[in-house]
Amino acid sequence: MAFAMVSVLAVSALCAVIPSDSDAASGYSFTDGTGTEYTFEKAPEHIATVGAGITATAIQIGALDKIVVCDKYSKTYDYDVFKDLQKNIADGKVRANGSAYTSGHSDLKADLVYMADELKKFDKEKDIVILTGSFSTLSALVSDLKDAGFKNVLQWQDIKDYGDLIGFVTNVSIAIDGEKTDYVDQMENLSKYIDSHLEGVTKRNAVYVTYSSGDYKVGNTGSLANSMILAAGGNSVSIDDSKKATYGDKNTLAKFVTDNPGIIIFMDNSVASDQSRVNEIGAMSSDQTKVALQPLWNNYSIASMDGVWTMACAMYPDIFSGDVPTVESDEEDNFLLYACAGIAFVAIIGVVAFIFMRK
Repeated sequence: MAFAMVSVLAVSALCAVIPSDSDAASGYSFTDGTGTEYTFEKAPEHIATVGAGITATAIQIGALDKIVVCDKYSKTYDYDVFKDLQKNIADGKVRANGSAYTSGHSDLKADLVYMADELKKFDKEKDIVILTGSFSTLSALVSDLKDAGFKNVLQWQDIKDYGDLIGFVTNVSIAIDGEKTDYVDQMENLSKYIDSHLEGVTKRNAVYVTYSSGDYKVGNTGSLANSMILAAGGNSVSIDDSKKATYGDKNTLAKFVTDNPGIIIFMDNSVASDQSRVNEIGAMSSDQTKVALQPLWNNYSIASMDGVWTMACAMYPDIFSGDVPTVESDEEDNFLLYACAGIAFVAIIGVVAFIFMRK
């Protein structure tokens, strides 16, 4: 009898270490891109997302119905993930007239104030505003919103690496829902999956190209798209520590193309959306492969994972194809639960058997 009771107590102690939903509901903390820590007792009921990437990310983690304000670019973005949001905007459930750019500050603030003060659809004390953009763009906006009484104004500035992007998705999902989204595991697993399948494989040369200030630029360290090439297992030929995050001109790009036969060229939307530019790059070499990148991939969003996978498939078509690999469900907690249940069942049987034997 004593042995059985000890077994039950041991099982109880073992099972007590398994986290429960009630534990998670007691409160949670997270940090934004500036390192500012926030602690919430429960997840916010409503959110404002400013930036197409953060808006898409919020939708993908299942927070569509929490969005009451977003930026005007999300209102017109031609990407499937925005379709239901755009319907909500058309129905008047979401306001989307401003942006993080200086020219859009007043409209964004007006949307937030209207939702908070007029419609009571946003709690200035408990709900959250999430902004993405450069420091110079966001600093004045953040100050203005806080002066207007918005307490929780989260911001992420200048994400330059795919690994940092995973951290962004982690904290954003915790901020919105109180827990990390499963997409984080999938994003982390993708890089590991790619690496594990490329052992002993010669890396393919690649270059990221964009267009600005009237000329072509190539990607370097500090460019998110460039880091995605590395995450996809490629060799970015344009990495140069002495240069800016994007640098060069048409001649710079042409030299990389001619010096690296068979190079993969990943074209930013500023290039891919202009056929004359695509043709101009194509004329630089006859054996190159050109791949158009969707705008949302090179952005602060879960969709960047799709960009990494597209890059990997383009560089190694004999190894990778199909959809982004899914993450096997983590069965560790389930195993522990089943083990606890099994041991407890055996212990109970022992107690019952002991009682019948005494009879």
